[in-house]
Amino acid sequence: MDEHDKVLEEWNFKHVKIGDLVYPLADGFSNKVTVEYKRVRASVPGRLFALFKNIKGLVEQEPTGEFNYGEVSFGVNLRTHADVSLYDTLHVTESSRRASIVRHAAEITRRQVKYSGGLLIEANNDFPYRHVGSGSSAALYTATALAINKLLGEPIQKEKLPRFLAQNYGEEIDGNHENLITVQCTGGTSWMGLTGGIILVDKSQLKHRMAIPEELGYVIGVPDYPKPDAKGAMAREAGGIFQDILDKLPEMDRFHREVFHDVELAIKDSDIIKVGKGIYNAFSYDPFMQLFDNMFPGIKVLFWKLRTLMQKHSPVATFISSAGPGIVTVCEKYKEKEIMDCYEKLGIDYLLTPEPANNGVQYEILEKNG
Repeated sequence: MDEHDKVLEEWNFKHVKIGDLVYPLADGFSNKVTVEYKRVRASVPGRLFALFKNIKGLVEQEPTGEFNYGEVSFGVNLRTHADVSLYDTLHVTESSRRASIVRHAAEITRRQVKYSGGLLIEANNDFPYRHVGSGSSAALYTATALAINKLLGEPIQKEKLPRFLAQNYGEEIDGNHENLITVQCTGGTSWMGLTGGIILVDKSQLKHRMAIPEELGYVIGVPDYPKPDAKGAMAREAGGIFQDILDKLPEMDRFHREVFHDVELAIKDSDIIKVGKGIYNAFSYDPFMQLFDNMFPGIKVLFWKLRTLMQKHSPVATFISSAGPGIVTVCEKYKEKEIMDCYEKLGIDYLLTPEPANNGVQYEILEKNG
C-alpha cells in the first residue's frame, strides 16, 4: 500500500476490479441481442464542468454507486472515438492509450446484456491530457458503451447509459492492469455525449439543456502542475479538499445550491448571460476557491488575476473545469486572440481554442452485418 492508497482508504475510495458489474441495470435493457453490424464507430464531444450543486456529494458515494453532486457543463468539440468490431475475444488494441478504462466499459456493457461474443475495440481521446477537467475518462466510457450498444442493436436504452456508467465507474492506475480506482461520476459526461450543448444534470439525470450560442467559443489554458494518474489525482483531491468541504458545511452547501438554482433558471430561459453571471458568483466565493488552491497551490490568485485581466474583453464565463487545473473562458469568437494574450501574460502557455459542441454522439457504420 503506497501513500496514495492510505489517503484513499481513509475516505473509502476503493479499487474496482476491471470488468466487475457491481450495479447492473434493473430495467431499460434487453437480453435479446441482435447483432446489427460488424463494425461501428462512435464519436462523442467532451464536457467542460462549470458548476456543482451539492458539494458534499464529491465526498460521499451513494449506496447506488454514483456521486450525486450535480453539475452544469458545456459541450466542447474535443472528441472521443471508439471503433468496435466483431472479434473472437474481447480485445482492446495496443493503440488505445487508456486500455484499462476501455476494457472495463466494454466488459460491463456486454455483461449487462449477457453478450458472450468477442469484440475488437480501439478508443482514444482527441485531447492529449488526462485529469485536467476535460471529461476525457468518462468520454471513453461513453463512446465505448455507445458503439457496442449500437453494434448489438441497441439492447440498452441510451438514456439509461449515463447512470449505469456512473454507478460502475473507475479510472486507471498506472502499472495496474487488473484494477481501477473509484472516482466521482454523476453521469454528466455521458449525457453530454448524448446531447451536446449546455446541460444541467442532477442525480445522474438530465434536467435541462440549452444550445450554446453560435457566436461563442472557448479558450482553455492548462497551468503547469504535476499530472498524476487517476489514483494520484484522486489522492490529491481527497487529501487536499475533502476535510475542508466537511468543515465548511452547511454554509458552502447552501451557497452552491442557491447559485445552482439561479443557473438552472437561466438555462431554462436559454439566457447565456445569466448562466455566466452565476458561474462568476460561484468562482468569486473564497471558501470554494480555496479548495482548488489546496490541490494546486497558487491557482486561486492566478485565476482571479486572469479574470481581472480579461475583464475589458467581457468574457461570458470563466471557470476551473471539474477538479482542475484547466481554466476555461467562454467568449465571443472574435475575442479569442485577446483572451489568449491574457493567459500568456500570466505564464499559461498550453492553450486550446476548440469549438463548442451542440450535438451529441455521431455514428459511422463501417461494416454491415450480412
